[in-house]
Amino acid sequence: KILRRGLELLRPGGLIVYSTCSLNPLENEAVVSSVIDDVGGTDKVKIVPLPPWLTTKFKAMKGLSTWLVPTSKYGKANKEEDVAFDMYECYADVPAKLKSGKITPSMFPVVSDLELKSQLQHCARFVPLKDSIDSGGFFVACLIRLKVGELGEKPKTDKKKSDDETKTDVSEPVK
Repeated sequence: KILRRGLELLRPGGLIVYSTCSLNPLENEAVVSSVIDDVGGTDKVKIVPLPPWLTTKFKAMKGLSTWLVPTSKYGKANKEEDVAFDMYECYADVPAKLKSGKITPSMFPVVSDLELKSQLQHCARFVPLKDSIDSGGFFVACLIRLKVGELGEKPKTDKKKSDDETKTDVSEPVK
C-alpha cells in the first residue's frame, strides 16, 4: 500500500525509490511487479536502471524475474506434513487450502506482462561481500511514473490516447 500511494502522489516524470533490507523476492520483486501490474502496467509506471556508479561500486546483482513461493511453514514443519515443504512456481499450482490468504497471486511473478518481466532486471540486490559493503544485504528499485491521471487497473481494451495524455507522457526523469 505504501509503494502504491507513493506512485499516486508522483507527478509524471517523478521517481520513487523502493528499498528493503531483505533479499527475499516476496518482499522485493513480487511487491514491485504486483504494484506496477495493479496500477495499470508498464504504460503507467516503469522500472528504470539504477545509476552505474552505484551498481558497479557495490557489485549489485540484477533483480529476479522468476522465483518460487514457499508455504508459510517451509523448513519449519515435521516431515509428515508434505505440504510444509512445497514450493510453487505459479498460483495455479497452490492447493486450495493454502489459497485462503496464506499464499496470494501477488506473491508470484506477473507472467502476462513480458515488458514488466524484463524491467525487473533493473532492480538490484546488494549482497554483503568482503570488500564490497559493510552492512546486511538490501534491495533497491527505482520507478518512474509516466502518465497523468488516476492509477488504476489495466485497461481491458486499447483506447486512443487523448491529446492531454499524449502531451504529458514522459519517458525521462524530471530534473
